[in-house]
Amino acid sequence: MPILSLDLSCPVDVAVKNVIANNLTVLTNKILGKNAGLTVVKITDAGTYWYVAGEVYENRQVFSLDIKITEKTNDPVEVHAWIGAVYSMLRCELGMKSGAPNYISVTCLDGRFWGYDGTTQTARNAQ
Repeated sequence: MPILSLDLSCPVDVAVKNVIANNLTVLTNKILGKNAGLTVVKITDAGTYWYVAGEVYENRQVFSLDIKITEKTNDPVEVHAWIGAVYSMLRCELGMKSGAPNYISVTCLDGRFWGYDGTTQTARNAQ
């Protein structure tokens, strides 16, 4: 039941967003074993200024991706593989060659304090 939030520094066509959202869902399912039917992807682009080394980073794509998952549901090897696969896919789909550092974070949340559809993960797993 992950939720992924991808922030992009430059506008991206909706068709590219659709491909990215699908690829994120597939990779998250295949590598981290997350249910694709419960995977939510939010993509936000432009409208803000991005800075690298204290300088505005204009007209060049840079991204930040965060995924929220329940702690202790994946091991470091799976997370490392997912980060590498997602990074490669995003660079390819966004047509990025080189440039600013792009960050991917995995936020592991205690199942007692998060969930979906009004039920925490801990309560859901106890059912």
